[in-house]
Amino acid sequence: MLRIISGQLRSLLFDAPNWGLARPMSDRTRLALFNMLGDLADCQLVLDAYGGSGALAFEALSRGAQRAVIMESQPKVYAQLIKNIAKLKLNDKVEVYKANNVTCATNLEYKYDLIFLDPPYNNIREANLLKLASFLKTDGRLVLSHPPYLQSPFLAPDWLLLQARQYAQACITIYQKQVLNG
Repeated sequence: MLRIISGQLRSLLFDAPNWGLARPMSDRTRLALFNMLGDLADCQLVLDAYGGSGALAFEALSRGAQRAVIMESQPKVYAQLIKNIAKLKLNDKVEVYKANNVTCATNLEYKYDLIFLDPPYNNIREANLLKLASFLKTDGRLVLSHPPYLQSPFLAPDWLLLQARQYAQACITIYQKQVLNG
């Protein structure tokens, strides 16, 4: 079982997929991540591009984000995600898609205030991460969870590194998309 750590939904429990297809972020790492992010009251739209259990999107909603889009391509994990959304009574705040996240994001054409990229560590494709990052609003924040051996791909001039921390086998890196003057 997983739990919402803080906010309006604090202490509510939901299920983690247990088929080895998803790797939920630990409570400790999630707590540290959301402490780094701070208040999310101004966050209109969140993308959790590698949805899994939905924990990152659920925590963001609990802490003030208005709406979330969650994408998950694995059928069993998607089915559990749908159950979790219903259990937490978040149907009116969450759009969930069973689809390839890059294709789905392109078809939706939304711009997001906050994007979570927490891909399976054995299947990280930097080109996909960069494509998903392109859907971030200017001044929006992008959270990348990656193994320590992976150097982060977002070192372009329009990305500002806000914070980077390592927790056990997870690195959390937060960027902000900037407007280039010129």
